[in-house]
Amino acid sequence: VASVSAAIGGAGFAEASAPLEFGGEGPRFAAFKAVDRVGNEEEQKGFSVSVDSTAPTTRIGFIGAYFLNFNGSGAQPEQAEVFIASTGKVVLTAEDTISQGTASGLRELRYRINGGPFTSYAAPFPLAPGLSIVEWFATDRVQNEEPLASRRIAVDAQAPVAAFAAGQPKIFIMGVETITTLSPITLSAQDTLFAGVAVGVSRITYRVDGGAEQEYLGAFTLEEGTRELEFGAQDKVLNREERQKMSLAVANFQLAALTAVDRIEVSGTARIIGPLLSSGPITLNGNVRIEGDALGTPVTLNGQA
Repeated sequence: VASVSAAIGGAGFAEASAPLEFGGEGPRFAAFKAVDRVGNEEEQKGFSVSVDSTAPTTRIGFIGAYFLNFNGSGAQPEQAEVFIASTGKVVLTAEDTISQGTASGLRELRYRINGGPFTSYAAPFPLAPGLSIVEWFATDRVQNEEPLASRRIAVDAQAPVAAFAAGQPKIFIMGVETITTLSPITLSAQDTLFAGVAVGVSRITYRVDGGAEQEYLGAFTLEEGTRELEFGAQDKVLNREERQKMSLAVANFQLAALTAVDRIEVSGTARIIGPLLSSGPITLNGNVRIEGDALGTPVTLNGQA
């Protein structure tokens, strides 16, 4: 054999003294032939080839609610990029992108957690409570390898806890706290750290006497009577606390002749028509006359009262 020549992609024949170079991506046709030392030329032969030099790409997603962290969100730890609940799972989806009409196809997608050994991805996977670093890369059938990618993912495994408070006026009657139709009801909530993670409270909801659930937007009051209050908080990945329930005695104290949140003390010959209500003591001195009930802790009568 005197020489071997080749033509690639419609170009002219040139001596092929080294491995063939096919240039950029896409389909190519290579023709070749040999010539012996006396000029006998082989009949031209050829083959088609597709060149793939683009690595696969991988997308990360989640089963269940997730929260994308941002500066100033208040979520802990600050370095977490994504928060999920303990019931959530991580989903990796790899694809060998078609470039110039060519893609050899996905060979394998591998991942690891917190610097552990790489394993082949087969299905969505959960993470332990706390902060984890997930890394991954994919390869195609001609060994193009995706650059290593990662996400810092925090798993919030605990629901927030809501708290109830009733403002003034309110009194204790026979040891039972009684509020009024004017007493403001406030609800608050805190998402406490668990395994170093607290994504933050999303909202507080409540309902009264089994009615429709409402989002708490600010202080509210209740109508007179015995009221059943149910409330609870939810965080930004939908962890929801078990509903808290309580019964409240609500009185319409503005019908009283005298009301006080501290004490009532009356002296002389006063005549009071209507009840006296106090969250503290009631003291009546002299010839005070009350035409109604006196509700306080305690009630003291001195003289002819």
